[in-house]
Amino acid sequence: FTTEEADDILLSIGGIGMTRLPEVGTNIDLRGRKFFRCSLPRKSKFGRGSFSFDIVIDARGTRMTVTERTDLVLVVDPTEIYIGNAMKDDSNRCMVLAVVPLRVIIASATEGELLHIVCNANEKTTGLPAKILKNGTLSLRFGHSFCASAKECLDKHQQAYETKVVMDMADMLEKCSHMAAERFEAQSHEADDSWCDFQQA
Repeated sequence: FTTEEADDILLSIGGIGMTRLPEVGTNIDLRGRKFFRCSLPRKSKFGRGSFSFDIVIDARGTRMTVTERTDLVLVVDPTEIYIGNAMKDDSNRCMVLAVVPLRVIIASATEGELLHIVCNANEKTTGLPAKILKNGTLSLRFGHSFCASAKECLDKHQQAYETKVVMDMADMLEKCSHMAAERFEAQSHEADDSWCDFQQA
């Protein structure tokens, strides 16, 4: 049998990125990216008590506590979204707290100042504890106008990503068709040569 090395198209369809994604705790540059300032929902939306969670941000096990008062950033990239901690000393950078691939996002909806992002609970996300990913839903709080803008941006990136996956799949099928035709032609030539050798023997 013959094995072929997976190319960018196959990896894209399989949901495997060629580019290494920033890990939790990494500082990323916001310039040139679509991002929106946000925070966790107010505790009244989740019952009594303060709403907070801890995230391990480095290999040493250092933990960072995120509460509704923490200044967060939602970064929307072509293949994933990031939840970042806004850096006070540099408005152009944030520290990655969570990574969610666009392919695991099922839907999104606004509720006043809240944006709810529904994720496939069976798919892996990075940095999101069960406490914030409540029943597969990530909720973030924005200003009213920014909430709608964030959803619109997320919807556009999701649509573009899905279109790219479909186009990549079509390209892969076309490649497979060409490879099959080339192999069939090569095997036909081999069969003809073998028949000629048999007749000459």
